Amino acid sequence: MDKFCDSILWDTNLTWYTTDPYFSPCFEKTVLTFCPLTFALLFGFIDILNISKSHFKRKSFLSSFVPLMIMKCGLTSTLIILQLTQIVIFKVNLDNMPTEYFTIDFLAASLLILGYIIALILSIFTNYYKVKSSGVQFFYWLLTVLTQAILFRTSWENYHSDHDYKGIIYLMRLISFPLIVFRFILEWFDENMCKKRTYGVKLESLLWVKLST
Repeated sequence: MDKFCDSILWDTNLTWYTTDPYFSPCFEKTVLTFCPLTFALLFGFIDILNISKSHFKRKSFLSSFVPLMIMKCGLTSTLIILQLTQIVIFKVNLDNMPTEYFTIDFLAASLLILGYIIALILSIFTNYYKVKSSGVQFFYWLLTVLTQAILFRTSWENYHSDHDYKGIIYLMRLISFPLIVFRFILEWFDENMCKKRTYGVKLESLLWVKLST
């Protein structure tokens, strides 16, 4: 694993036997990054199937872009652009970076981009079918907030001490995290004026939907 990452995956001295616990950089860039994406991949397809059962549908695709939806898409697209920018910067500075560092950082950014794209598709699909809430999207963004909060803390503590390519990673995290939190907050709001019914099942009977309304 050390040949693939820029550190060991799990370091008990760093995480457990200390008064100021941290996860290893490898753990942050793999496990914490992959958790929300795994959730989206496992339940995203199921979410689309359930959403398609809705009896409500907008007249056209463009009409689904109401103000709240535009904000959601704008924030998610900005997060994608930030990660793409990070990849471009890595490519430009490839000669100055160890190969294993570039590999794990490129993978982490790619995983985040894939997760954001899935979330963007689900959000557009949900709004088009006038579905009031989506438990999958709510928990995806909740997981993203929780995992990125840990990475944000690491970046906040180390940003001023690293002036090489790692500083770029920390800066992207510092910029992205407030946007992620704001995007998660938007999941609590709804602009659809359809009946309180989701996927053909009463809204009150879905516990995870209750949490997001």
